[in-house]
Amino acid sequence: RAVREACLIRDLLARNTEELDSVVRALSGAFIAPAPGGDLLRDGAGVLPTGRNIHALDPYRMPSRVAMARGRAAAEAALDLHRRESGGGGLPEA
Repeated sequence: RAVREACLIRDLLARNTEELDSVVRALSGAFIAPAPGGDLLRDGAGVLPTGRNIHALDPYRMPSRVAMARGRAAAEAALDLHRRESGGGGLPEA
């Protein structure tokens, strides 16, 4: 299975000229088929070949309302801690 996947990735990476071809086609007003974008290591071969009109947002990777609430609470706790430790000062510089 791993060898088959490696061969698939090799073959898709060999199609690297499609990226420049798609730029030229897009500049001439041609349709570029949409496809998911992402990272080869994280997302696998589905992001290949390059040179497609990648989606800006993948709805399946958007955080849930619960995740957003947890993230907001964690950020607020970190900022509160900073304010307490800095004597009530403002936000961190970076």
